[in-house]
Amino acid sequence: KKGLAYSVFSDTSVGFHDSSWDFGGQVNLDTSAGLFDIIVRELKAVVSGKVTEEELDAAKSYALGRHQMGAQTVSQISGFYTSRYFGDGVVKDYDKVPDAIRRITRDRMLATAREFIAHNTWALAGVSSGEKNEIVALNDKLESIFSHEG
Repeated sequence: KKGLAYSVFSDTSVGFHDSSWDFGGQVNLDTSAGLFDIIVRELKAVVSGKVTEEELDAAKSYALGRHQMGAQTVSQISGFYTSRYFGDGVVKDYDKVPDAIRRITRDRMLATAREFIAHNTWALAGVSSGEKNEIVALNDKLESIFSHEG
């Protein structure tokens, strides 16, 4: 069977002066429009509040598993503690993270997602052997998330 994409991911990061909500992946140019249609549809659903408690629970379960999997090597553990410590001297408490994840509410998640969209600060980067207009067309799909018309 022919798939839509080789891989797709979403990730977040929080820094002292910035935060990001990233999407990435590998896709053939001929199937990229379909993938971007799904991304746009799902992001618009989130922003409009069409997220169920079951979907939030699934995301929390993933976050809990990711947290646990993120402490398997010395490098991962060091990264967990130093990511904050060298910025402001705070030592994060690894054991408190699961409770923080469990306390995330649908309202808080929606407000955070909407805040990312409201700031209208985004970029699309593509590596392709295609034409510029093909990447611009994908960019236009994403731009519809940030417009008040889309």
